[in-house]
Amino acid sequence: SRRIDLPIEWFSFGDWLRFHPELPYYEQGDDGKVSMVGKFPAMIKAIRDFDGKLINIHQTWLTIDGCKAPVKNPKQSLKLPSDEYSGGGSIHCGGLPADGILFAAEGLETSLSVATVYEHPCWSLINATMLSLFTVNNPVHTVVVFADNDATETGVKKALELREKLAPMNIRVEIFYPPIVETDWNDVLCNQGSNFFPPVEDLQEFVAIS
Repeated sequence: SRRIDLPIEWFSFGDWLRFHPELPYYEQGDDGKVSMVGKFPAMIKAIRDFDGKLINIHQTWLTIDGCKAPVKNPKQSLKLPSDEYSGGGSIHCGGLPADGILFAAEGLETSLSVATVYEHPCWSLINATMLSLFTVNNPVHTVVVFADNDATETGVKKALELREKLAPMNIRVEIFYPPIVETDWNDVLCNQGSNFFPPVEDLQEFVAIS
């Protein structure tokens, strides 16, 4: 349903995605009691720091046909102890960046859409806040952000914050966002197709893709 088409081998680069056929989902009621709403298929994603250390888990509950489950919060990260912190982490979709150039986007579906079009690793930064907190080290010298085009401009603003943050490290940040407001790159792939992504010629300055 998301038009993501990647070879199965692509998912073997690092332990970043797993599937659970019946993951329990819990909600807190008005009386303060926590109870299980049901069990749903779920994607389990590893949030790691740049060096690969596991720092949190992100879960997405689904329906049988792959849509988001009909629950209050179908996407959740684990609640961490007060002395633990997962800011700066990401889901390492496709493994380590090649030649010092890293593609990045907010949601997993958007990251995999970018990877489908360009056949290049694209890490998921989970959401706009995590995008601005993202931390990279050597050998990355360029981050290409495929930002969401929110009506509030939050995605682009957070991408610009990341550019400002990484500039003192001499890490270049290039930003692309869809022309239509309230869309992301998965929307573009589903509704318009890969020809409406930034042309390869615009990206060849950063990475050798054909």
